[in-house]
Amino acid sequence: MKFFDEQTAIDLEFDQIRSWLSGYCKTKTAADRLSKLQPYRNSKDVVRRLDLVHELQLIRNQGHTFPRMEFRELNKEIRLLGIQGSVIELDGIVNLLDASRFVNALFAFFKEHSGLYPELERLLNDAYS
Repeated sequence: MKFFDEQTAIDLEFDQIRSWLSGYCKTKTAADRLSKLQPYRNSKDVVRRLDLVHELQLIRNQGHTFPRMEFRELNKEIRLLGIQGSVIELDGIVNLLDASRFVNALFAFFKEHSGLYPELERLLNDAYS
């Protein structure tokens, strides 16, 4: 079922929303993904995303510390990992280490709070698959 057509996006200045949000992007990858952001056209998708936001609010309201969701671009390092004999600079190794620590912290958080945030856990499990 469609709730959001192209004319509605124009009327609501969705391009302006994307532009405003792009100011918060800290990486090129995030900005690129944001530039492709489209309104959800399916009510089930909207409800699922609202459930994710609700669970993030619960985490905050309940005083739990959620892992820091920030790390540097890893495109270069990931590309070099697949090239035999390539060398990753020290900064790149540190970036990979930070990303690894972040992912481990996510797994630890959801292990400690198992079952409390099922939609966020499902999202993590989908990424892990």
